[in-house]
Amino acid sequence: MDNLHDPRDPYRTTHSIEDLLLQLFLPTMQGWESPSKDLGNDPAFRAALSTERGEAVVLPDNQPASQPTMSHFWSILGAPDNVEVMQKGLLKLGMEHMLVRNGGERLDEVILDVNARLCPWQSTGQQV
Repeated sequence: MDNLHDPRDPYRTTHSIEDLLLQLFLPTMQGWESPSKDLGNDPAFRAALSTERGEAVVLPDNQPASQPTMSHFWSILGAPDNVEVMQKGLLKLGMEHMLVRNGGERLDEVILDVNARLCPWQSTGQQV
């Protein structure tokens, strides 16, 4: 997280990069195809999204980021410096995952099937 560049003014920022990344990936990891607005009202989900501790994680004012904030976050992640950081991080994560799944041994061949779709809500699956 420290390597991601956040151009936002820290004094005017409600959600940290860590919070936004959790909000982006956690629903997918939990099996949600597209997070609904109602999910933000679920105290357990809000607690899972929070990097805070204690009662503050379930207070009503501890809400997930809005859709406009998440859209702006996508543009932050799309900045050239951040794309490189994300690529390196994903490559490292993938390599570690493969080593763990293969008992610590490197594989001779790897096939990557990459979906180029950036945002599930921005793609219709049709070529333009």
